[in-house]
Formats: sequence, structure tokens, C-alpha cells
Amino acid sequence: MDGIYEKIIHALSGERKPLMIKIIAEKCCLHPQTVARKLETLEALGRVRKIQMGHAKKYYLVDTMPISNLIDISSDFILILNTNHTIQYISKSAEKILSLQSRKIIGEQLESLHLDIFSTPQVLSGLQNFSREKVFKTEIEYVVNETTFWYQISIMALSLNINSISIAIIASDITTKREAEQKLKDSEARYRLISENTTDVIWLLDTTTFRLLYVSPSIFDLTGFESKDLTGICLKDMVNHPQELKLLQSFPERIEKFLAGDESAKVCMDESELIRKTGSIIPVEMVTTLLINEDGTITRILGVTRDITERKRSENALRKTHEQALVLGEILKHSFQPIIVLNPDLSIDYCNRSFEYLIGYNMEELIDMSRTNRTGYEKWVTIARNIVQQVHEKDHPVTCEYSIKRPDGTDVHLEISTHMIFNKEGDVIRYYAIISDITERIQTDGQNKSYLVELKGLIQDRTYSLQEEIKARILAESEFRINEERYKQVAETSGTWVWEIDKHGTYTYSSDVGTRIIGYSPDEVIGRKYYDFFHPESRKELITILRSVSLRHECIRFFQIDLVHKNGSIIRVESNGLPIFNNEGVFSGYRGTMIDITDNFQMEHALVENRKYYRSLFENAPVPLILVDAQTLTILEGNKAASLFFGYSLDELVGQKPHILTIKPGLGVDNLYNHFEMNQKSENDAYEVIYLKSNGILWTGTASLSYIDVSGKNCIMYALQDSVKS
Repeated sequence: MDGIYEKIIHALSGERKPLMIKIIAEKCCLHPQTVARKLETLEALGRVRKIQMGHAKKYYLVDTMPISNLIDISSDFILILNTNHTIQYISKSAEKILSLQSRKIIGEQLESLHLDIFSTPQVLSGLQNFSREKVFKTEIEYVVNETTFWYQISIMALSLNINSISIAIIASDITTKREAEQKLKDSEARYRLISENTTDVIWLLDTTTFRLLYVSPSIFDLTGFESKDLTGICLKDMVNHPQELKLLQSFPERIEKFLAGDESAKVCMDESELIRKTGSIIPVEMVTTLLINEDGTITRILGVTRDITERKRSENALRKTHEQALVLGEILKHSFQPIIVLNPDLSIDYCNRSFEYLIGYNMEELIDMSRTNRTGYEKWVTIARNIVQQVHEKDHPVTCEYSIKRPDGTDVHLEISTHMIFNKEGDVIRYYAIISDITERIQTDGQNKSYLVELKGLIQDRTYSLQEEIKARILAESEFRINEERYKQVAETSGTWVWEIDKHGTYTYSSDVGTRIIGYSPDEVIGRKYYDFFHPESRKELITILRSVSLRHECIRFFQIDLVHKNGSIIRVESNGLPIFNNEGVFSGYRGTMIDITDNFQMEHALVENRKYYRSLFENAPVPLILVDAQTLTILEGNKAASLFFGYSLDELVGQKPHILTIKPGLGVDNLYNHFEMNQKSENDAYEVIYLKSNGILWTGTASLSYIDVSGKNCIMYALQDSVKS
């Protein structure tokens, strides 16, 4: 604080009453405006108080600790401005860091100075947008001697009395905080990199609610759920049979053990099953670790979940192999087929009861004979050595025949089929031999020879017949492929779409012709329902009909359907299909064809419309018209004008002959009908006739005749016209 401030404080000290600015200026020998400006700063710093009465201002010294002392105690850099951004005070720490001890800046405009962190664009922008109700905050980087510091700048209103407002700019050193945050971000980035790129699922659990606080992205590959979908989900809702999960059931006991000093309770492994998004189940291994807070409490659990599907399969396979080994052992033990297993040194490892019965020695006796080199065992060793030598030489199982003598002195002939058992490295670890008693076969060898000769002939005959059957089958398959290709070519040439659907109505095959008919390629058709291409207006009705046919496994014959082409146009097709049954006779779908009948359908529709049009012309023509059968000369039809003209109804006209309506043959009527009978193909001839109407009135007129064909029948159109009334 400079000497002017000290003079003003000295002038006010000892005064019991507030002094006016003029009096204070006289006592300090200063200009009143200078004193007024300095008093505003001292007021902002809490060193003096102001009393205002009208336009008069009086000041007195404050006995309490000034706010400047509190500002100087703070380690933050503090700058006090008035609302015009004139500097009223700067803290000692700010003077030191900005090297302002010898520079006077009190009373200067902040914008005119270069005060490093206080003159940055962020600070000046905050001052421009200053508001009494809000605190502006920003963070800036400040480099001193190649060392980077970070400061949080706060700009706020400072009100020391009700009549004045000051602006406080506070710069707080947050370098340590920023460095800690950066280290935390780096640590989080490394952890996230690990968690997001490992196949194991890393998760964090709240011990109070047992809800997931975090799940690594690898959960998607494991369950099909996104991480965000599972955050906040209770763990028990994710596992199958949550009542069996140790983490949930024994958690209180685990915490109690750990707090009692049992470190083994900190990490626990459990196996469970997760429920996938598809509803399927996947076996997993969960390794959970208790996370201890600084206060010794446990509110989080770190978990790592791993897919153990393959391990479970291996364990199940191993268990199954073990069970199979036990079963196989029991089978071998009780098998009627003699079997012996030897170690690589040709010592006996195992033999079953049938082998013991065959040779007359049990396993204990054989082992004892091998240890004592008793007579008879040497022959066994010689046989085994010869067989093993042959097996190694040929590198595949060999079958040999030998004769041995039992303890009772009887001879037995053996057929020995020897095999090798290898480990993963390819080394022989065991030999096993399957032995058959061929004593009876040897004794009856002569009889068997003739049988073998006969059997050989039968085998040759059967071989020849099988070869012929194979040739015939190959020829038939070749013809089938040719016919199939021919059928395909015919179908494509004729524009026939060949299709096939399964029992659920899903297309499993579609020929290329379908693309020409409805615009969709086979790949776009296969996998879709048969009714997906139906016209919406008739879809519901057609589905009902076709489902009824399908339930009865009936054939589809000449069934017309409106399909929607890929371009949006309507296509009328005619479909035929046959039900398909598998080898067991179970219904498996339909196979059939479709042809495009859109043009035919449109032509038929146009023909029907034309018929309606000409029928309307005939019925409503103003000229009386009668259609007569050219062979029987009977009236087939008449229009309304004819009915009105003759006075007969249309039903009364039909079936009559035209001559009943005419009289006086001498006027040319006979010639008229002779013309009908003899020259029916002549057209547009006109005759004068006399008409007799139903009321007995005679009318003369003309009759025009035209020969026409109606639905393959020769007919005469009889057009009448009035002339002169008789």
C-alpha cells in the first residue's frame, strides 16, 4: 500500500467523528479528487466506512481487521477492481508472482496493463460479461521458466457495504490437481484399454444393491448385451439359478471372514451360467475381488468373468471318457473274447477272464511265472517277441496263429491279432492282442476248405452282380441328372417358376425364372414366407385357403394368385404344387411351379368387358333386334325394343319361329325364309314384310338379316324397322 493510503489512514486515526473528503484532503495536503479515489479503494478493502447524507460523504476508520489482511494471508492470487475495472487492491502473493513489488498499479485500468494471468483473453472476456448474481470460472495455462502451471480463475462480485460493489478476480493454483487428474485419466485410459480389449469381462459391483456399476465392452461377445444395457442391472437377473451363486448367497460370511483377518476371502472363484440376449445359457467362471476403501469399508467388488464353454466341454468329454473307460473295463472283464494287454517291455499289464480260462492260467500265476522264469513261460515270451517284431516291421496290426499247451496237457490253437497303442508323441505305450480259439477250425480244416471254395464262388458271383448294379445305378443317376437339367431348361424356356417351401411356408428354393416373373432374385426369395409377395387385398383370404389345403396335405392345382412385383406392379400367376414327405413319411413342405398369366387374365377380363358392352348395345338398341338359330330358325334372344314392338315379353319371344310374326306370304315372306335356309351366309339383305303385333295391328316394314357366329353357333341377326301403318 503506497504513501497516499498511509496519509489518509493517519488523518482518520484518532478522529471520533467521520470526516468529509475536503477536510481529509486538507489534512493530507492532497487534491480532493485524489483523496476521493483512494477512499473508494480503502472502502473496498474494508479499511474505512462511508456515511452518505444527500450528496455529502463522510468517512471514518474501521477498527476491525481489514479485509486486505485476509487477502494477503491467502495463497491465491487476488485482484480487487471497481465496476470500471480500475484496480483497487492486489494481494501480496499476486505482487510476488507478477513481480510487481516495485510497480504501482493501484488506480490503473486492468485492460491497459499486461498482468499475465489477469490479462488473458478468458479473464477479460469474463469481466466483459460480469454479473453480480453469477460467478465466472475458467481454467488457464501459465508457463514460468518453461514450467507449466494451471490456475482456476474466479470472477465474482464483492460487496463490503450496501452502497458499493467491487469485482474480485481470484487465481487459484490447481497445477497439482490437474496433474493428478491427468494421471488419473492416463490410468483410466490404460485400464479402459485393457478392459475393452480383453476377451474376459471386467465388471464392478455395488455391495449394497448388488447392481453393476460398470461392465467392459467384451460383455457383448459373451452375452449379446451392450455395456450400457447392463449398467445398473442386478447381478442375480443375469445369471441362471442365482440361488446357487456363492457371491450372492455367502457374501455376508465372506465379508466377516475377511474382516476377521482371513485373506483368502478377499479373492473368490465361482462358476455360474449367464443368460444370453437370445435366452441361451453360457457357462462362465467368475473371479471376484473385494475392494477395500481407505476407511476399511467394502462397498465395491471387482469381478472378472470368463467363458468356460470349451473347458466345460473338455471336462465333460474327459468325464465321459472316464466313464467309457470304466464301462469298457467292465465289458472287457466280462467279454467272451480273450484279450491281453502288454507293456512295452512285454510284461503283462492286463488280461480278462476269458483269456485266463482259454490258456488255463490266471493273471497272478502268469505274473509269478514271469518273475520266476518257470518252465513254459519262455514260450509265451518268444511268441510275444515274434509278434511285436512283426507289428513294428509292418507298422500295422498283424494276425498270427500259434499253438500252446495248457496246464492239463491239452493243446489249444490260437489266432492272435495284435495292435499297438500310441501316445501323443507317437511312442508305443501298450500292445493289446485279441485272441480267438481256432482249435475246432484247425481240426475241421478239410471241411472248411471246400466250404471256402464254394464261398469264394458265391462272393465272386455276388461281386459281379454288385458291379452290374453299380453300373446300372451310375447310369440311372446320370440319366436323372440329364433329365433334371432338361427339366430345368424346359422350365426356364417355358417361363415356369419352380419353387419349394418347407412346412412352415418358408421358401427353400427358387429358380431363376422367378426373377423374370416377380423381379426378386433367388437369394431375395429364399428365407421369406410364401405370402410375403401376395397382394395385400387378397393376402388374408389366400392364406386361409392355402393353410386349409396344407393341413390336409392336398395338391395345389391351377390356383390363381395376385403377386406384387418388385417394381410395385401386380402380377397374376397360376400355381400348382405337390406335398413333400421325407423318408419317414412326415410332411415337410411343398414343391411346385408358377406361370405368369397376367396377359391372359387381362385379355379374358377385356373380353368379358367387351361382352358386357355389346350385350348392353344389343339390349338397349332403339331398333328391334332378334337373334335366330340358323339351323332351327327359332328365336334365341330379343332386345327390349323387339319386346315393345311386338307386344310380347322376351320370354314369350324366345323359342318361337320368325314366321309366326309375319302374314301374307305373297308379299315376299316365303322368299325371305327360303333365303334363310338356302343362303345363310349372305349378309345385310333387306326384305319388305308385314308384321302382326300381339294386339292384332298390322305394320309393314323391312327386315335386315346378318349372318353371325355366337360362341361357335351359326346365327342370324334379324333387325326390324317400321314402315307405313297398314
